[in-house]
Amino acid sequence: MSGVSRRLAEFVARSRREDIPQNVLHECRRSFVNWMGCTLGGCRHEAVEKSLPVVGEIFPGQQASLIGRSERANMVGAVYINVVANNAHFFNDTHLATVAHPAAPVVAVLLALAEARPMSGRDFLHAMMLGIEVQCRAGNMLVANGAHSHPGLYMAGLVGPLGAAVAASRAMNLDEDKTLAAIGIAVSQAGGLRESFGTLASHIVLGQAAASGLMAALFAAQGVGGPAAGLEGKNGFGSVFATDADANAAGAGLGVEFETLLNSYKPYPCGILVHPIIDVCLDFARAHAITHTDIERVELHVNPAALVLTGRKAPKNAMEGGTSLYHWAAAALVSGKGGLEQRSDASVLDEKIVALRDRIVATAAESLPVEAARGRFVLKDGRTYDSPVTIARGSNGRPMSDADLGDKFMGQAEMILGEAPARALLERCWAIETSENVADFLALARLTGDASDEIFAGR
Repeated sequence: MSGVSRRLAEFVARSRREDIPQNVLHECRRSFVNWMGCTLGGCRHEAVEKSLPVVGEIFPGQQASLIGRSERANMVGAVYINVVANNAHFFNDTHLATVAHPAAPVVAVLLALAEARPMSGRDFLHAMMLGIEVQCRAGNMLVANGAHSHPGLYMAGLVGPLGAAVAASRAMNLDEDKTLAAIGIAVSQAGGLRESFGTLASHIVLGQAAASGLMAALFAAQGVGGPAAGLEGKNGFGSVFATDADANAAGAGLGVEFETLLNSYKPYPCGILVHPIIDVCLDFARAHAITHTDIERVELHVNPAALVLTGRKAPKNAMEGGTSLYHWAAAALVSGKGGLEQRSDASVLDEKIVALRDRIVATAAESLPVEAARGRFVLKDGRTYDSPVTIARGSNGRPMSDADLGDKFMGQAEMILGEAPARALLERCWAIETSENVADFLALARLTGDASDEIFAGR
């Protein structure tokens, strides 16, 4: 579709909140609740602690809040840290068609902007929806209708700058031409490699994506131009990052059909390709009075992409274990759980889990969609049990309920804020549109403390 970049810029600049269906807006509330819970859950992660001094040195200042912490940072620095925290446990939202994490950069950018410019909760949610929607549509260009993107590309790093730029453009009320410039600048900075998985660098990819999008909108606001066909041009986003990219996928049904409704939320803190495998193992463990020591062999049949992207057989630490289907299968069978505890160094190195991991065989099955898996459990006494999962928990066909998302939020937030403050914040997240000023709302999401922390002292 010729001119899809312009069409998207027009859609963003002219969008009226009253034209957005209520179910789409509610999905954004769900995304926001999930974002805030995951960011609180990751705000003390090693990736955050090691990033703080770097961000403080590069971006000195105290303009914006760090979720779950007492320090403040420069607006761009806060975006970096909050996105790194959000992605720390791979517990964030996922657009299943593209495997992007659309809320991660969008919300972080909007919260940082809200502390620099007054922003109502209504405007916040509207801009959030536009950032998520356009980001997912751009991702569809790379995977829909026969298009193929290299599996080594990190989709969140490719589309994240665009989503952040669109949300920021709307929040700053940029006109169509400046929004188009922001889109062009943002996609010119797209990037990210899955080779980073299993390292702390994987989190920096998303932080960079969000920061790039914010700066794209800020540059555009000052009149810096960008390519007018950044998405569909001969050397643009689609052509560079996919074979047979389909620009039509970005504009089809615009304003009538909403990719936002296809966003999903994880019940387990790992990549979605592992989720049906965890389900297979948990279903088996819960259905039979059998301990892991009774198991001779586990035979898993999985979507081919699961083996390509999560086929790490012998992870050495929590970072590597987080992207290992073998670890998650063994941990689920040994512990009967699939939570943050199973994503720890202690779990990855647990002798019982390691021993069972070595008895797991995974085979690619072309016929299985990404949300499905099959398991056969062969016991030492010769008995066998089959455990198929056709739709994984948390996927679009079996979504987490609002109550599930609330429980997930509390499981992460109360460790940082305490039970009563966490519950108060949860209630305010669901009611974000009633906030007259989002910056005031943020006081509930940070800790009180010495705001003059030396790391972020202005220089």
